[in-house]
This record gives sequence, C-alpha cells and structure tokens, in this order.
Amino acid sequence: MTNNNFAPVSRIANEGPRLQIKTCLALAIFTTMTSFASATPIELAKASFRLAAKETLLTKPQTYQWIRAAMSDSPSQRRANRNMPWLEIQNDSVDGVYLTEFHLTIGDERFHFANNYFENFTVISPTSEFQDIESKTTEDQNELVVMFDNGGLAPGQKVRFRIELAVDDDQTALLQQFAHPDFRTVLFDMNGIDAQGAFPFAPKSHHAEDNSSSYAVFKHGETVMQSTSATLPDFSVIGTAAHTFNQFYRNWRGAEEVNVFSGAVTAMVPEPDSFLLSTLGLALFGLVVGRRSSGTSERPTYGTHAAKYRRQNSRRQQLHTSFRHRKLRNPPK
Repeated sequence: MTNNNFAPVSRIANEGPRLQIKTCLALAIFTTMTSFASATPIELAKASFRLAAKETLLTKPQTYQWIRAAMSDSPSQRRANRNMPWLEIQNDSVDGVYLTEFHLTIGDERFHFANNYFENFTVISPTSEFQDIESKTTEDQNELVVMFDNGGLAPGQKVRFRIELAVDDDQTALLQQFAHPDFRTVLFDMNGIDAQGAFPFAPKSHHAEDNSSSYAVFKHGETVMQSTSATLPDFSVIGTAAHTFNQFYRNWRGAEEVNVFSGAVTAMVPEPDSFLLSTLGLALFGLVVGRRSSGTSERPTYGTHAAKYRRQNSRRQQLHTSFRHRKLRNPPK
C-alpha cells in the first residue's frame, strides 16, 4: 500500500506556495533591475569614412558647379587620382570616445599599399583639421594602419589623407597589363566586374570575397574598444566612369562622372551602471531562489529507496495520522 505522504516529490512541490511566492519575488526583482539596466544609455563608438579620387569631392559642397569642375579633368590626371585616392575619416562617436587607430585591408592580395611615389604610406592634406597621424603597414603591406596621436581623433573631428596602391612584384601579368591600378578595382570590384581578368567587363563569379575591410580602435577613458569589421560592397558605378579604368582610357573630349564611396564601423559598449544593475539582479535572483528551505530534510533509507520527504509540520495533519503511519514515520532503530 502506497503512502502518499512520503512519496518523492520535486522541490517546487515540496516547497509548495512558499517557493512559488519566493520565485515570483525573485523574478520581479530581476526584471525590475534589468529593465533599469536596459533603459541606461549605451555608449556608441562610430567612425565613418569616404573614398574619392579627388579631394574636392570631400571638401567642397556637392553642388553642380563643383561636381562639374571635378568632372572636367584630363584622362591621365583622372587615372593618377584613382591610383592614389583620398580617404576621409570622421569620428562620429558620443562625447568622450576618441578614435585612436583605423585599419584598412587591401582586399585583393595581388596588390598592396605602397609608398613609391610618397615617402610615407599616407600623405596628410594641408586642409585636414587633424594633422597628427602616423601610418604603417603589415609586413606583406596588405593592411594599412593609421594611428592618431595626441589622444586620438575627438568626436566630430575629421582627418583626410591620400594613399597609394601598387601591384605585387610577383604578379607579372598584371604589371604588364597596368602597373598603377584603379582603387575601384582593388579595394572593391565596381559593378562586380573582373577588371583584372581575361574579360575585364564581365561580372565575377564571386562577389565581395576579395574586397577591402576595415575596423577602428576607440578609447573611452581607460577603456579600449575595437569595432566590428566592415567589408566594402561592390559599389555601383554608371556612365563613362564605369568603362574607364586601368588600361582603358576615356576620350579627351567630354566629361567623366565622379563618385564618392562611403562606409562606417561601430562599437557598442554598455554603461558601467547597466552592467552593475544586471549583475546585482542576477545575484539577488540566485540568492532568493537558491536558498535552501528549512521545510525539507533527508530521511533515512527504507529498503532500496532514498528520497527527500516533506515534513509534516501541521498539527492538524498529525492529529489525523493513523497509528500505522506513525509507526512508519518513526521506524524502530
């Protein structure tokens, strides 16, 4: 005959309404504190950048007069500009977050960042509002590292400099084809074409696999934050500009379209009080739920069974307990 009073039961059943009330209380505490934490502002570290063949596209207003002036250059000048494009970086972070480094990969590793024409890997513009930069590359020159001195680039500040691209020495075929590559065919593949392939205007079978990627390093007080990496897409280019690159020249007559290509990298970091509130909420939840109730105990083993039994603390239940049950509850030792 089964004695239901001594059947093994779960912890919640053992605790009964008391544990349920404690659990609900703990959940309420945890939910309230995490809601306060989620409502706390999040620090946003962001850097945006723009690429263009001409600096005036980055410094002058995008009006018809200035765009027309940028379009009216010689084919040789445009080719040189596209081999040494301008890069503008702006710190779009909230107050107190400084941009200390910017990293840019070459993407297509048949090429590299060069300093053949310039002494350094970057040439700062005289009109750049921030001037204190240093630059270097990795050993294979496939990644450009730009470092901002004097604490870094402050929120809202911009820096503008020029870079140079070159063909690797072991790429004989490309060197014979064109030794001064267009940045639109190295850092990304405009319109998804295979500019260095046998059919330069044909689309590539794969997209964005050899495109340039970038990330930034920020500093907020003593905290150093690294952004996620962002890969440049295959930007769309229309008109004459889509058919003039590398060894393909445009006609001397007429103008050629100009483009500005942009991207951004971000890093999001919770505020310290948000982390503390979440941690405190978890600690209280564990303390309330994990506390062992005084209403449970380990009973001796009867036969081959060992279980956790509920104490019968109610006087009414004890009064109605039969003599046979009392004997089972207090077996002879």
